[in-house]
Amino acid sequence: MATAPNPGALSINPREQALLIPLLRDLIQALGSNPSAARYQLLLADVENGSVTAEHFGELENLLEMGLHTGRFRARFGAIGEEALIRLFHQTPRGSAVAGTVQDVNQALTALIGQSIEQLNLAAHGPDAYTFTIETDRCRVTLRIEPTGVRIGDVELAI
Repeated sequence: MATAPNPGALSINPREQALLIPLLRDLIQALGSNPSAARYQLLLADVENGSVTAEHFGELENLLEMGLHTGRFRARFGAIGEEALIRLFHQTPRGSAVAGTVQDVNQALTALIGQSIEQLNLAAHGPDAYTFTIETDRCRVTLRIEPTGVRIGDVELAI
């Protein structure tokens, strides 16, 4: 008999279980006697039960971030599997924060609708930090793209 889901937990559907369970088993085996293996074993038990409790969100987020950053999920499961894991990541606290910053930037960029683009420029500001500048006939907006997310950096208005 199934129990009611924990309100602070993240539900894991059968497709996500099919993707996560072998990943977690491989990771636990690779970690061997490392103390972190026990934490991932607890996450595996949650995933097998179909609901990740809040105390295991950190391990789930770390696993998803690592696989998404390295391209390992796409290589192992293809684009469809990777997309399923991206959607799952966006349901975690860290992933939700990332999705929220993207939504905020998109909302801010709607102010540029109808303006003529005069220049676009992407610049590197370190190994994992970039700026993307959009210059229009009325303003210049700089987006900061960093490992923690994307945000509006500077806004200059033509007066």
